[in-house]
Amino acid sequence: MCGIIAGITQKASIQDKVLQQLKKLEYRGYDSSGIASICANKKLHVLHNTESIDTLTTQSKTLPNTPIAIAHTRWATHGQVSLDNAHPHTAGDRIALVHNGIIENHEALRRELADTSITWRSQTDSEVIVHLINQKLDQGETIVKAIEKTTQQLKGTYALAVIDKENPPTIYCIAHESSLIFGKSEQETFICSDQNAITEHCQQACQVINDIVFSVSAESITPHNDAAKLTWLPLQKTTSPQKQSQADSITHQEILEQTDVLKHLVDKHITSDTCSVQLPDGLAQILSSTKRILMLACGSSYYCAKAGRYWLEKVARIPTSVELASEFRYRDPIIEENTLLITLSQSGETLDTISAQRFLQRHHPSIKSLCIGNNSLSTLAQNSDVFWPTDAGPEIGVATTKVFTAQLFCLASLCCHMANKEQAQPLLTHLTTVSHWVEEVLSNREMVKNQADLYRDDESMLFCARGENYPVAQEAALKLKELAYIHAQGYASGELKHGPLALIEPELSTVFFANDDQYLDKIKSNISEVLARKGKVLIIGSASTVQKMDLHNPLIQACTITKEAPPSFLAPFTNAVASQLLAYYVAKTKNCAIDKPRNLAKCVTVE
Repeated sequence: MCGIIAGITQKASIQDKVLQQLKKLEYRGYDSSGIASICANKKLHVLHNTESIDTLTTQSKTLPNTPIAIAHTRWATHGQVSLDNAHPHTAGDRIALVHNGIIENHEALRRELADTSITWRSQTDSEVIVHLINQKLDQGETIVKAIEKTTQQLKGTYALAVIDKENPPTIYCIAHESSLIFGKSEQETFICSDQNAITEHCQQACQVINDIVFSVSAESITPHNDAAKLTWLPLQKTTSPQKQSQADSITHQEILEQTDVLKHLVDKHITSDTCSVQLPDGLAQILSSTKRILMLACGSSYYCAKAGRYWLEKVARIPTSVELASEFRYRDPIIEENTLLITLSQSGETLDTISAQRFLQRHHPSIKSLCIGNNSLSTLAQNSDVFWPTDAGPEIGVATTKVFTAQLFCLASLCCHMANKEQAQPLLTHLTTVSHWVEEVLSNREMVKNQADLYRDDESMLFCARGENYPVAQEAALKLKELAYIHAQGYASGELKHGPLALIEPELSTVFFANDDQYLDKIKSNISEVLARKGKVLIIGSASTVQKMDLHNPLIQACTITKEAPPSFLAPFTNAVASQLLAYYVAKTKNCAIDKPRNLAKCVTVE
């Protein structure tokens, strides 16, 4: 969603770098952008755009050099997409502000300002903030006090970066339950909402401490609170292996990168000579007293967690529950002692998950927490006792692919560590081969591609599976919705007779994930139920499994993604990758915006 970049330099100009960094936030989703700067004569310059950041960059060539700038990408929440609603917002021809988050009491605050001489430019909640700050400046407050007093009036979440032409060598910032990060290089300081933006230009970074105003210059960062101590970390230049020569979109490239991501995770976390799992520091001690696991997540991460629950309960024999983070706080949940909280989030900035974590930590302060994610500087990572990095490299495509399978790997490794040695060792042996199985699926992607034309005109599809592949069926349906804009639902195959069979007709396709395991005969029965009602069927599985099913019917299509059936422990990985390919190729036949699906944002920072 919305992205913030601000920069200040000892050199002549920072503008080009700020816009380069802003472009790196395109993947989060945006519908407008803007930049504000202060030039040498203390004049405030502001540009807004509802096209691309490239267009904004072209417009900015008309601006004078500037050592200080703030920029923003907006994803519309309050107010439609328009130049007037784009950030930065200004007041009094003196200050400019960019804002991430939601101000819940903005309407009441706007009414309080109604009697003043303000000319409102936008319909946004954000513009209220800049006028409140300016009002306090008019009353004689310093810029720091004006920001402090304004934020005391705000209800909701916010990350703010403010520039003041009366204090041109400084950027002011404050955050409240919304991510903001400092980055430092030799002669420059940056502020951003996403570390991916600054990895090229900065050597170290840290999270902005909540509810404290910071004054930022090119040389220093000053907190207006004596107790505030920043914790700086080296900024990892994490990049995953590139396969651009084989890919025709970023999402396609990221699907292809999964082999290398999983191989890296195997090398990092599985010790082959002892056949054991190397956990992140501190996790083994927490697990030694864990009696129950609670996983919180949204979207794809939620389905990943649901697959992990099958492993943790069946193999590790530990009670595990999985909750939608967006609903968790609203049902007064009961938490037992010695419960480990696991949050899963690609970005680590999913506000629903952050809010659920904070709810638990507030009501159960002794609870231990593990975050599995792709961003070490994220809010979830920083607020957890242990962070388990998925090491997938920046994931730019809005629909997650490689981070999904990386999260699956982390949960599978966790399961193996918690299981007894006799159960764990064969599973760990299987897990060391996961990249090879995924590579076989990817090498057979033409098989999946050949199916795409059959479904491009479908209006709805069902995905069905059993056991730990049932959540993968749900994830497959989500991928088709995200990438190809086709309505799809994922069901446990046994649920077909409890309602969904009413949907079966010749125009409806049902996809079944089949593996040579304990569920195979039941999957065959479920397929027969669909065929008896003249529904179309696609079976995704190995060639050996499809042959073993011995189903001959013109309504059946088979997509064989491997020659032999993978170990059942690894089937969620191969099925997940196959479903990503299917959604991708169907979307491609429909000319959909695969990397940036309509109406979606990569990082969901509002509830």
